[in-house]
Amino acid sequence: MIQGGYQYRFHSKLNRGFILGVNPYLNGLVGAVLQDYARADRRYSVFVVKEVADKVDKDHPYKPGVYNLQLASSDASAQTYLGFPMSYDNMNRGTVADGQQLYSIDTLHYPNVATWPAFRMGVEYVDWTYPQHPELQTPSSDGWVKISTIASGSVAEVSDGTVLHNQPVNSAGYNGGERQQWWAERVG
Repeated sequence: MIQGGYQYRFHSKLNRGFILGVNPYLNGLVGAVLQDYARADRRYSVFVVKEVADKVDKDHPYKPGVYNLQLASSDASAQTYLGFPMSYDNMNRGTVADGQQLYSIDTLHYPNVATWPAFRMGVEYVDWTYPQHPELQTPSSDGWVKISTIASGSVAEVSDGTVLHNQPVNSAGYNGGERQQWWAERVG
């Protein structure tokens, strides 16, 4: 099972040599992208999965386990989280449309970003038998997952199904396709 408090890398099912990362060359809203594992900077491609225990989220229909995905390199003064923003107003309400790019936003610019529905993420195994069968699980809880927002159930999907370094990762309705599946590799 995905465990809160641990660090993970998310490899694309399209090509496990590519991982979910953040393109750090912009300030403020920074796009999440697919990165070549060999070229990826650990500071921008390893995420701490932090479990959210809010009562509001516990009964949400998209709740497989509600988490904030925080860059592991974040410090106490500016924690950086992944989510699907559209505008400040929609981020706070949690409105997410398909085709919206996954972004990272830090608490320096938006102090309460971790509480926004569009930044509350579900990380759920795509093989429903996996959580029920401990004998299939690895000790580190690796496995294929989908990453969704509790705001709408939209999942992180490799844009256009193209495997390129810095290819955008967008939101889409879940269809079980390979570009929507990620190998959760626990790294710390």
